[in-house]
Amino acid sequence: MTPALHKLEIYRRVFALNRALTMVVLNCDQLEKLGFFRPEPVRAWRITIQLLQSEANSELIEALQSWEEKESFHFDQMHREWEKQLQDPNDVLLAAEERKREIREQLKELKQTQKRRPARKP
Repeated sequence: MTPALHKLEIYRRVFALNRALTMVVLNCDQLEKLGFFRPEPVRAWRITIQLLQSEANSELIEALQSWEEKESFHFDQMHREWEKQLQDPNDVLLAAEERKREIREQLKELKQTQKRRPARKP
């Protein structure tokens, strides 16, 4: 199984678990509405299932978040490497020239600012 299919299957299973637990909660609601069974145990079951779902999701999401962060870092590195390979070597030279111009402008402004200030007396 490819990594992409494996990931898809994991998310499917998480979805299936949530769907199944939600169906149990909804069935508890329907049993309670029928009025045939004592409501206290049915409510307790519903709360227990909702607690189970919440705890399961918390654990699953924590594991998924860690996995997604690692994948994000990995794919970001791959993307940067790909961009480097596509970059035109002349772009680096152009960027260096632009930076030199910026520095010259900053120096020029700094000199003009210094000329405008009155000289300090010792």
